[in-house]
Amino acid sequence: MKKKAIFLLFLSTVLACKNDKPKNSSLFSEDPSIFDLRFSNYKEIPQLEEYSKISDTTFFDKQINKEFRITEIKNDTSHLILFNELFYDNKDNEVYTILDTLALDNMQEGEFISIGYCDYQKLEMPQIVAKFRMMENDSLSEIKKAWLADPVKKAFKRIYELDSIGCEFQIIKEQYLKLP
Repeated sequence: MKKKAIFLLFLSTVLACKNDKPKNSSLFSEDPSIFDLRFSNYKEIPQLEEYSKISDTTFFDKQINKEFRITEIKNDTSHLILFNELFYDNKDNEVYTILDTLALDNMQEGEFISIGYCDYQKLEMPQIVAKFRMMENDSLSEIKKAWLADPVKKAFKRIYELDSIGCEFQIIKEQYLKLP
């Protein structure tokens, strides 16, 4: 709950600075929670309209028999990672609900995000999100922070044992080179 409150405060601040609406207008029209919304595209959420998708990955959790998607989006000032539960409507269209978010606003030059290209304790885990820094020679990289999207708790969980994480940095680098 604390993460959600911090995220809402962050979004309010960013949008208030860029918004031409009167200062007393509500960021979230009637409902103050983007976590209760169902959507097919994150751009349907007014607070996220100006973000662009960088990458995403989908994974299925056999333990609870549900499908999830992690999506990295960014605008000029911030990176957001959305942890979504994935449903299908009666026409078999994908529908999402945001479970948790990560706001990574302090990205430095040479730092990148990896979603789905890392393992934890030698186990392939598509739900690992890692922030890493590419070293000058581009062959070695340093993982700065990492999180596990926990489908049971429906939240991101910080991973502190960074030595237990391995990432496919070459694949990640190629992914970022393709970005506009």
